[in-house]
Amino acid sequence: MCATELTLASLPSAPSTGRLLVQRYLKAWCMEHMIDKAQLVTSELLTNAVKASVEFTTIQIRLVVLGGTSLIIEVRDRNPEPPILKDVASDNEGGRGLMIVDAVSERWGYYHPTHRSKAVWAELLIPLPTREPEYLNVPPVAAMDNLQILHRVHTGLKNL
Repeated sequence: MCATELTLASLPSAPSTGRLLVQRYLKAWCMEHMIDKAQLVTSELLTNAVKASVEFTTIQIRLVVLGGTSLIIEVRDRNPEPPILKDVASDNEGGRGLMIVDAVSERWGYYHPTHRSKAVWAELLIPLPTREPEYLNVPPVAAMDNLQILHRVHTGLKNL
């Protein structure tokens, strides 16, 4: 199982630090194709944690790969108030963090590890990396229809 965690100060720089953590570990775990989506979710969860936290406290981020099929991103803060998924008006500049997490992740939720804290998590499914099909050096169909070539191949196989 791949896992890492980091404790951060509850400062406005926490989301950018979290994005760097995601980039570093997903590259190390050969999951580069997940970096953009995971950074987006991480940034939103950490931004919400910073907003919910009192200054000079800490927040934790944890990344866990489960069974090679899911990436769990978990952020803990010291505010027990549950996260609220808001229906935000289109002219508002903020408040869309959990809407983004909800749209990008397979599922998300929260729990209370202690009575004075909460952990908000999101699960991202790990798709297989896309690959370009390798070029196969197959002779043109016309060569396969050439009786002389087929006879030589047949004779060569018989002589083996």
